[in-house]
Amino acid sequence: MRDEQEMLQARRYAVHDPALRGRIKCFWALRRLEPFSVDHILMPVGNIDVVYNFGAPVAYVFPDREARVDGAHVLGVRTGPVRVVHTAPIIMIGVSFDDFAALPFLKRPLRCLAHRIIDAKPENFPGLPSFAPESDAPRRRLGCEETLEERLVSLESAWLRSADFSLAPSEEELRVLRAFRDKDDDERILDFCRRGGTHPKKLERMLYKFVGLSPKQYADVRRAQRLYAEIARAEGAELAFAANDFGYFDQSHMGRNVRKHFDVSPAALRKKRLTAKSIIRIVDSEEM
Repeated sequence: MRDEQEMLQARRYAVHDPALRGRIKCFWALRRLEPFSVDHILMPVGNIDVVYNFGAPVAYVFPDREARVDGAHVLGVRTGPVRVVHTAPIIMIGVSFDDFAALPFLKRPLRCLAHRIIDAKPENFPGLPSFAPESDAPRRRLGCEETLEERLVSLESAWLRSADFSLAPSEEELRVLRAFRDKDDDERILDFCRRGGTHPKKLERMLYKFVGLSPKQYADVRRAQRLYAEIARAEGAELAFAANDFGYFDQSHMGRNVRKHFDVSPAALRKKRLTAKSIIRIVDSEEM
């Protein structure tokens, strides 16, 4: 692992507008002008980010293709490994949506975004707020804390104006979606539906609409996220217990699932810390 001086530092900014809380999780900023290179795996994730990139182009390498982007882009939910390759200057501003909250802002079928990186140009996302630097200021000025804080306040207002909240899930839909998100890993989907009185087809429609994944895909992603946290801290002997704790038939079944999501074995994932989280230290803006 890199020592702390060599890690990227991401600043996380809270959402201030009450109308956006519970819809936008946070804003974040990533800045590194000194020599630095990133070649790591992005973890499977069940929520969507919009990224405003002002630095060098970023390459996202999928098992079957590569997407190279320069400028604003949308990161859809990810069900498998995606390598991110980036070199300095790294200057990014991001918007992370809460689970199930992206549709009113992006206003297009989320199923089309799953496991994809899409250019955020107007023809793809009409009305999506822009975040261009001032014409008379260099891109690097975005790294100034006061300037960025001011710009994020304006960006919040732009996101609020652009949203169509008629597309948001109802309270009942949110209740079901959150319950499914938080269910035990070893509970089968059909058992969850029976317990909550939700028809499996209704659950499937809701998840495709508000996440972009099927129930099985979404449950697998959530389990992979929790499993990564466990693998990162577990000793070798504890991996066998992790398989049972996370609802796998055996350690071999867990190993296949880890390779599916991270493209390495559980032991290699723990040893090499190959995910991007291992080189990014998140700091809340209030701590700066």
